[in-house]
Amino acid sequence: MNFLRKLFNRTPKGYFLIILINDKIMPINRGYLYEDPLDEKLKALNFGEVTGGGTYLEDVAVKGPDEVNSVDLEVFITSKTEKSEVIGTIIQFLESIGVPKGSKIESGPNQNEVQFGNLEGMAVYFDGINLSDEVYMNLDLNILEEDIKKLCNIKTDVVRSWQGNSESAMYFYATSFNKMSQSIKHLVDTRPDFENSRIVQIA
Repeated sequence: MNFLRKLFNRTPKGYFLIILINDKIMPINRGYLYEDPLDEKLKALNFGEVTGGGTYLEDVAVKGPDEVNSVDLEVFITSKTEKSEVIGTIIQFLESIGVPKGSKIESGPNQNEVQFGNLEGMAVYFDGINLSDEVYMNLDLNILEEDIKKLCNIKTDVVRSWQGNSESAMYFYATSFNKMSQSIKHLVDTRPDFENSRIVQIA
């Protein structure tokens, strides 16, 4: 499509929106959860399309591989519908999926950003170097993740995690950080793999 536009020197009229999503999600899951469904929705409404996406990383070089901070989507709108209505429709759609608080839409250098989001986030950081060999030998992060999801009543197959040199992390999103942290309190207080762990609100 881009080749044909260049060939005939025709650039469709419209404008770009940048959607910054406050989610520590990896690129493949960004596409699965946000990018592909939004693209399908925009095309169905004849609003436009998703033209790209990216990932922002934390600067944690000392800890090892960079941790995901957030992601973005680039959207090109060709519809003559009022911009405020287009933005409202995008927000409504993304919040129907569930999107972390602190997300925002930028519509241009001289226009205000629009904040949105309806989920809060919880990161659980695990000590990766100071626990006993037995704890690490018996630790199954996949099972632990499923246990946390069940306790927090999170029904998604999307995995959000990070592995650093000295610690690892899992990320969870639901309507209330306080409810999530309280739901796993017994695990934190009783399981040896939670020793030295950190529970951090991320949305």
